[in-house]
Amino acid sequence: MPSSLVLIGLLGCEPGFEQTGGAPPDVKVRSGTTEIAVDVISGEHACFKLSYACDQPDKVTVTVDAGVQLSWSRPEHDDGDSIGLAPPVFCHSTHKLSAASHTFGLTAECAGVSSSDSVSAITSPPPFRIASLMPNKTTYKLADEIVLELDAEADGLIVTANFSAVDSTYVAGSETVQPLGGGKYRIRRNMTSTGNTRVSGDYVVPVSVSDGTAVKTRDVPIRWLRSGYPRVALADATFIAGGAPTRSTSPSIANLTLYIGALTAQGPSAPALFEPLVDEVGGRPFSIGFSTSAPIGDTVRIEMRDTARSGAFVATYHAEVLPMLVSSTFYSVSGLLVGNPLPYGQPSANLQFRVVLPDGTASAWQGSVLAWPGQQGEVTVTGTVSYEYDDCRPDTSAPLGVSPQYYPDDCNKASKPARRVLVEVTNDCNQSHRQHAGEDGKFILWLPDTCANEEFRVVVHSVSRKVAGARVAVGGWNNGAINSKEQLTANPAHYSTHSAVVATFDPPFGNSVTDVGHVFIPLEGEPDMAWAAHIIDNGMTALDYYANFVDPADILPLNVSWATNGPDLEEKNWFVHSVHPSLIHLRPRSTNAFSLAHEISHYIHFNFMHAATTYGRFSEPMAVANAAMITKSSWMSVYPDAVYEDLDFNGDYLDGIGGPGVNGFQQADLKFFPEHSDFEDCQNREDECCPLEDDDPEQIPLCVQGPYGWVWRVFMDLHDGTGIEPWDKFYPVGGGAPQFYGNFDDVDGGGGFTPSAHKLADVMFGYLGGGHLPENMNRDDRGLEFSDLVDVLDGMICRGHMTQAQAEPLLKDAMNYKYDFDGVLSCN
Repeated sequence: MPSSLVLIGLLGCEPGFEQTGGAPPDVKVRSGTTEIAVDVISGEHACFKLSYACDQPDKVTVTVDAGVQLSWSRPEHDDGDSIGLAPPVFCHSTHKLSAASHTFGLTAECAGVSSSDSVSAITSPPPFRIASLMPNKTTYKLADEIVLELDAEADGLIVTANFSAVDSTYVAGSETVQPLGGGKYRIRRNMTSTGNTRVSGDYVVPVSVSDGTAVKTRDVPIRWLRSGYPRVALADATFIAGGAPTRSTSPSIANLTLYIGALTAQGPSAPALFEPLVDEVGGRPFSIGFSTSAPIGDTVRIEMRDTARSGAFVATYHAEVLPMLVSSTFYSVSGLLVGNPLPYGQPSANLQFRVVLPDGTASAWQGSVLAWPGQQGEVTVTGTVSYEYDDCRPDTSAPLGVSPQYYPDDCNKASKPARRVLVEVTNDCNQSHRQHAGEDGKFILWLPDTCANEEFRVVVHSVSRKVAGARVAVGGWNNGAINSKEQLTANPAHYSTHSAVVATFDPPFGNSVTDVGHVFIPLEGEPDMAWAAHIIDNGMTALDYYANFVDPADILPLNVSWATNGPDLEEKNWFVHSVHPSLIHLRPRSTNAFSLAHEISHYIHFNFMHAATTYGRFSEPMAVANAAMITKSSWMSVYPDAVYEDLDFNGDYLDGIGGPGVNGFQQADLKFFPEHSDFEDCQNREDECCPLEDDDPEQIPLCVQGPYGWVWRVFMDLHDGTGIEPWDKFYPVGGGAPQFYGNFDDVDGGGGFTPSAHKLADVMFGYLGGGHLPENMNRDDRGLEFSDLVDVLDGMICRGHMTQAQAEPLLKDAMNYKYDFDGVLSCN
């Protein structure tokens, strides 16, 4: 099956396939020549089927009117194995082209010999599209106005936005839509009604655009904090927009005291890759003392709220036992506050803390403190920061004709909070205070006002603060031309991190608070920093996921690099553990969340599973499934500008090949590997990647390319639920009666938004293990040595996640894989 990770860097591949009949006359298949043929020309997409003169070319170039749009070369894994599939399809957005005939060209190189083909096609740009849709802020309070800026690239459109989710008083059509000309529109909604009963929290506002025939919709995320953001925050805490949960009062907590100290500052530091970031951030230290009638362990949760504002903060702290000659156990908890409650030198009457014990019970809210020292001339700066990115998703209304598992992409400019990026306030007197932005991009920073009449600056950096042991740093290669990943180094001086000044202000003398409001990192003006913020957001999402299964303290700070010098590194993504155990190299300014999640998964396999876990047989297909688990989507992006693949696409690897299907479905390019017996042998022999004899040159391509595309689909069905399969009817070679598989996936893998319920992850870390995790040395390794598909299936059985009756429809009926249920399996 064509791989979807051609440009992700770590993947397997397959032999070529020549259809032997049953295809309609307009379908081009592999026939020993290089060919490009029209697949789908729709209002927004021009897609083409690519065929090659050899099974797998070494280089592929696709051009549009002689301009290069896709450049691919066969990647190699660290061990030198050639891996990766050449693109089977190519898509181009028609909005980038004029309404005219255009020439689409394909050039492929096989064993040093180039061959080319071209085809002309008439394209017409769509009448409109949602090119950009952004809110003016990320967080709104009572009396604010929500403003949405829309670019639909056409005038005279019908534009609506439904604010009912965030405003209970909203009536359809009450929003204001102002045409600005040039295809741009401004949508307004005043949040002034005190009768709005919506509680503080996160909502979406759907926006609809129509020309009277076609309709496009997009959702805009909105955070509603009715009373505004708290003026004081717990450093390194989670903000709960809806407020602290209701808890039972614990009778065992007594002697609760709070102490809040004077502000402290931290000098500036230049963040870099491969070097630990100084985590001291400056703030107002606090300590909480309390006693319990019985020991509670060594950690507690602290919750903090501002009763005049919305939301609450929660963080887990070490609880130090104090030596007291009394019957109760006394504890002390220390941390940092950021922000500046006014009036000067006095505690805020609205600031409250409480201690939450491991059993979920809590102390009463406490508002009094022992001290709150202040100093004249504290300059506090607050705001929220967001960034612009390309929001791409599959356009499921336009499946490709001969490759229905592929869909063209649909992209628009959007914005997201720049969560966890390092934010710094600095001035010309070399004073600095650093803190990472919250989950909603909120920051609260301060400096002493001892630098008279000088400009203060708010700067964002391409490094996330260390949260629960994990950190992401992003930088560009700056050490000259580079043509292979082996030229990368672990020298911090060879990479430049990114930064952007997002606000400047001149504070008044004395104690002051300056709210710079919503600051923005644009793609056009600050492309590197905007890209880095997106990488940090996606990277932290992946690390947060794995923190459910491994100790975050064991996760190395991740270093993400990129380079524009050298074609070998321009179109690939790699986990380059041969250079550094936590270095990931990405395609320049890639906004692909799936790619980064995939490479981080390789890092996790490398460090938290069996040290000899094989790449192609286990790590590659599992990283595909893991990326889908992290991104909460079965859609995998394949190539730049273009294509998504449905991972939940299955077919009988032996019988379900070729022939005309239903609704235009042709399975012409879907073949996992030639014969069923080959895969049986592959699982039972000790060869590295396949069951083939070294002296059989006809079989060598199988060994190189392997059936990994099929394996990751099995992993996906072990993860997702038991709902209707998107594809359940397949036609055999040469036509004939269709084969129906129906709901062949009866295994409920707990797929969903709750990581702890993911059964495939439980098998990975609870059954297999290794690396930083305890390895299951007593498990029965019935497949090839080290981890493979057999071990995963054994783990699903041994951990009680599936039965033979649930697995057989998928493994035997749909996939023809004769997993040995009857063999002796020792579940240790």
